[in-house]
Amino acid sequence: MQKKRNTTKPPAGETRAKNRKYRARFCATPFSQRLLLMPQCLRNHKRCKARDIGWGYVCRTCGACGIMNVISEARELGYGASYILKGGRALERVLAIENAGRKDHSHAAGKKGSRPRAGERRIEAVLGVACGYEGMLGIALCEQQGLIPQFVPLLRDGCVDTKVDWALLSKTLSLGKNS
Repeated sequence: MQKKRNTTKPPAGETRAKNRKYRARFCATPFSQRLLLMPQCLRNHKRCKARDIGWGYVCRTCGACGIMNVISEARELGYGASYILKGGRALERVLAIENAGRKDHSHAAGKKGSRPRAGERRIEAVLGVACGYEGMLGIALCEQQGLIPQFVPLLRDGCVDTKVDWALLSKTLSLGKNS
């Protein structure tokens, strides 16, 4: 029997207020210092070919869902890294990996060997896609670590085959592009 989580949705106004509070700073952050985090529940769990790495997945660009398009867009913009996470707890691990500059399983842009060495780069901003509950936990963790958060909420919560506004995600991903 699975343990049930408290997934009470935070007031939508609270997440919008957090996004507004950090939007200008997020826009001013270079794409190379941004991190994109997406939940595994956006995958088409029946057709997805992503590789399970324990705390997340590595997209194999099978086209079964929209994740590969977003990862591709993040690469084109020059995002520091993109991850598909199994849950909010994996966020702490990803932040530790990125801030230490260790080899990881991200969908990072760049050429072979382009990952930063320890101390060379620190992620400054995080764009997260999640349910309201996980999103607010992620925003709080970012604030604790001095990171600039932006959050795109899921349209339909759940732990499998959820939905997001792909157009809003694309727009948020490219914030600051023409600044």
